[in-house]
Amino acid sequence: MKKIYTILLVIIINIVLATSVNASSANISVSAAPNRVVVGGEVRVTITVSSSQPLGSWDFNVNYDRNRLELRSSTLEGSTSAVNNATNGNTRSRTYTMVFRARTSGTANVSVSGASVWGWNEQVFSVNRGSTNINIQTQAEINASRSNNNNLRALSVTNHTLTPVFNANTLEYSLEVENEVESITIAATADHNRASISGTGQQELLEGNNKFEVIVTAENGNRRIYVINVIRQELDPIIVSVGDRELTVVRRSDDLDIPQTFTETKTTINDEEVPAFESEILKIELVALRDEDGNIGFYIHKKGDFSVFIFHQFGNILLHIFEASDKDIPSGFTLKMMDLGFGEIPVYVSDKGFPLIYGTNMMTGETGFYSYDEHEDTLQRFMDRDSISITEEIGMIGFITLGAISILSIIGIIIVSRKRRKLENPKIEENDEDDVLSVGEHQMFEEESKGKAGIIVTIILILALIGGGIFLYLNNDDSDDPEKDNNGEEKIDVSIPDLICTGEVEDFNSKYLIIFGDDGEVFLTMELDVTTLFEEFDGIDLEEFEETMCDEFDVEGISCMIVIDNENFILVLIVEIDTISEIDFATLFDYIADFTKTREEIKEELEAEGFVCN
Repeated sequence: MKKIYTILLVIIINIVLATSVNASSANISVSAAPNRVVVGGEVRVTITVSSSQPLGSWDFNVNYDRNRLELRSSTLEGSTSAVNNATNGNTRSRTYTMVFRARTSGTANVSVSGASVWGWNEQVFSVNRGSTNINIQTQAEINASRSNNNNLRALSVTNHTLTPVFNANTLEYSLEVENEVESITIAATADHNRASISGTGQQELLEGNNKFEVIVTAENGNRRIYVINVIRQELDPIIVSVGDRELTVVRRSDDLDIPQTFTETKTTINDEEVPAFESEILKIELVALRDEDGNIGFYIHKKGDFSVFIFHQFGNILLHIFEASDKDIPSGFTLKMMDLGFGEIPVYVSDKGFPLIYGTNMMTGETGFYSYDEHEDTLQRFMDRDSISITEEIGMIGFITLGAISILSIIGIIIVSRKRRKLENPKIEENDEDDVLSVGEHQMFEEESKGKAGIIVTIILILALIGGGIFLYLNNDDSDDPEKDNNGEEKIDVSIPDLICTGEVEDFNSKYLIIFGDDGEVFLTMELDVTTLFEEFDGIDLEEFEETMCDEFDVEGISCMIVIDNENFILVLIVEIDTISEIDFATLFDYIADFTKTREEIKEELEAEGFVCN
């Protein structure tokens, strides 16, 4: 029995001692938020003194890695140390904050040292001192450490089947449901456990096309969008015929990507108003039609007829593409349907040179042929060299006509002059009275001859003026304005070139075209976007700009001209190789062209610079 009492006494003593120890302890905890920070970012460190018993006073120091952290602010009494007393017997905790800026990558430690805590009754507490680590990384290190996986592992619509079968790399799916189906449930599973998903769950359906996006965001922030197009059948669809196909009119424009320069309006089809889209520039009206597979496209609507509307953005040119009439197709080119990556379009090809695309610029309304560079996916206005040759031939005919009229004029003048000399010096023989003219008859004859001569000269001069006018109108190639065509517009009159190179000069965000003529001339053009031009030369007068730019090339053998339309600014330099052998264009686009080289050498150098030559 005595032994049992001894054991119980020992247990009671231990409990009392344990309670005494717990009652006499304090904690100084250290935490950081966030505990991961990018270099240059800030982190807040919280330091808390606490105890289950009333606090009396305390002091401690805070240590931190000064190589990786820079102290910005602190509520500690001594910036990095605390010495304080409680003001009443109810204080059981006190909190301090310190704000640091991350300086370099690595792990930085913040800890407490030299800590002493006393209770309200001046009892010395034992102290548990805390610390924390802060992981500092550069943005590159963070990106490298975070997952970029934004794929889905699974995507489905409850009780329905998507088309095509799900594949992580297939981003668009379709589904058609009966009219009575008013909602669907989308389910998706991320391929990486740290990726987030939005756009799932129950979704309401309207009649017609419904577009839903399931967005997957990887740990590093990269997003991937999966699209589900759900077609809810319409009770009374509007069906129209396009060729041998039957398509459905789209009644809602909510999810349509309307082409540039078009604005929404209304049109009537089968006695019902539906969304339509019109362009003041192109003067056409579009409606959206859906095929049997759910694909939606825009079609030109004109008096109940429909035709497909094809358009594409080539660099800075947005082109409405269609077939040219046979009479407009340049000589040597034939029509061919080609797939350029956005569907089949009409393309005109020849044995050499770039293929041509015909259409209307949707920003300016200009219609014509464009040379297509498939490597750069860009267009360049096509210059019909055959029409230029015809113009030259017409001009030559005018020149020959003028020359013939001039010769006839000279002959007429000579004949009239000879007659006048005979009248002014008549031979009167005294012995032959029958052949002698009286003074009156002589004067009459002289006046009559002068009148006829005047009429002849007048007619010849009128014919000469008419011939000269025809020549100037058709040829329009005087030295003062050699760059005008028959309509008075700016043009370049060249012979058929044997080498054309096109490319871009990155420093000037420009298109650069070089045409080497076979008659000893080189034509260089640089084309700048007008918006870029006015950003570079804000408010500059165009005439002043032309004069300034062309002054740079005030060299014998170089003609300079500026051409400006609604979309482009073009500088044209015409260089006569026979007159000048080398030209430095570094002042304009940091490129030196040495025309003393052979055509093949020039071609090789331009192709090395990324140009495309025929």
